[in-house]
Amino acid sequence: MTKLGGDAFGKRCLAAAIALSVLHVVTLVGTDYQVGGRQQIDHLFLVNHAVFLAPVGVLLLIWRTCFLVGLFAVPIVISFVLRMHRVWEFYWWGYNSMAVQKGDALGLYQIVFEMLSAATVVTWLVIMVLWKLANSRGGGTEG
Repeated sequence: MTKLGGDAFGKRCLAAAIALSVLHVVTLVGTDYQVGGRQQIDHLFLVNHAVFLAPVGVLLLIWRTCFLVGLFAVPIVISFVLRMHRVWEFYWWGYNSMAVQKGDALGLYQIVFEMLSAATVVTWLVIMVLWKLANSRGGGTEG
């Protein structure tokens, strides 16, 4: 038997994070397909999709901790499976759950998850900027 080193374990965590990122992007593509591409590409489109892609940013932050990647996989996989089911219904039978004014319940679940992810990414960025600023001011040479 071979011993599983930390390097191989880290590569598996990275592969899982990449796979989950792809699943989330495919979920967004399915949602856009179901909506029908009614959105125009402008600044609001870019802001919306920056929020929609926030879980990918969280995965980039936590990919070294496999336990957190595993926890984060649960909402991503649930969202992916349910959205692909809705897209399947729309593609084959023409039933569009997103045809109502506010979208379907899965859309609400997705936007709440994405907003919490965006808050996580923004909080991390603010902490990192403040930490870098504190280190740059107090990081003079002693002597």
